[in-house]
Amino acid sequence: MSTALIPIVIILLGLAAQMAFSSRFDWQCGNCGHTFSLSPFTAAVMPHRFGGQKLVKCPNCGVRSWVSPIPKQ
Repeated sequence: MSTALIPIVIILLGLAAQMAFSSRFDWQCGNCGHTFSLSPFTAAVMPHRFGGQKLVKCPNCGVRSWVSPIPKQ
């Protein structure tokens, strides 16, 4: 395998992992407590903290805050 393909493979594996993670979790707003889903792409590109929190604008209250993952039911 060419060394030029290594970054592409790493990016694709990261996106696949994010898609698997996003399909199992919803997100809870840190401001109003509203629970909502994120697309795998949005979840991948948003700033995040160790532990899974992401900085996202809540669709309910419109505030940009840290959202926490919660398991889907």
